[in-house]
Amino acid sequence: MHRFAVILFGLILAACTPEDPGGQLAPTETRFSPDVAMRLFPNDRGIARYADIVARMEPVIERECRARAPRSKCDYRISVETHPDAPSNAFQGENRRGQPTISFTRKLLAELRNDHEIAFILAHEAAHHIRGHLPVKVEAMRIGWLAGEVAATVAGASEEQRRQAATLGGMIAISGFSKEFELEADALGAVITEISGYDALTGAQYFRRMRDPGHRYLGTHPPNAQRLQTVRRTVAGM
Repeated sequence: MHRFAVILFGLILAACTPEDPGGQLAPTETRFSPDVAMRLFPNDRGIARYADIVARMEPVIERECRARAPRSKCDYRISVETHPDAPSNAFQGENRRGQPTISFTRKLLAELRNDHEIAFILAHEAAHHIRGHLPVKVEAMRIGWLAGEVAATVAGASEEQRRQAATLGGMIAISGFSKEFELEADALGAVITEISGYDALTGAQYFRRMRDPGHRYLGTHPPNAQRLQTVRRTVAGM
């Protein structure tokens, strides 16, 4: 199960930047609430801006969560990942109590150009929980991982080959719906961004600077142009 945990962590981390090769979560003791992170890094303008946006958006996010997913836990735990080696990313998950978590790395905050980009990415990650995406991904990856490892074991594969087969099985298992989930989070994220008083179209311009995954085989994220189109269509329909 240790190998599956590593694969799962990589999946969670890939929520915002699909082509990021990082794939490892930094130790949890380097994640702090925005207010604590501000005290630890008083000169970090990205963290200060993030803290203001979280204070404004968290009540909106939790209200939308309760309205749209009444059976879900909606008490979000939002943090900053301060580990110096953490790659540019934002990711969503759950803590041991089942509460939804969202964390931005300092590197990502330094790269974002305005409040609207921070707001849109925050709303996108929040939307994944509201839509219930993570449990579906985890279960699909678990089944795919086991199927891949069993098939490789029956074929007499080496330990390394079994590991590779398990990873491939997990990726195949989620490839059928992962891109759809990203577009759903983009759409709901755009709504939450607008409701919170930010401009989702301006925020989604971040996609123009992301490395474009295109239509890659077994990719987990749709092409950036499709994501921008989803945001435009959603905002136009509000």
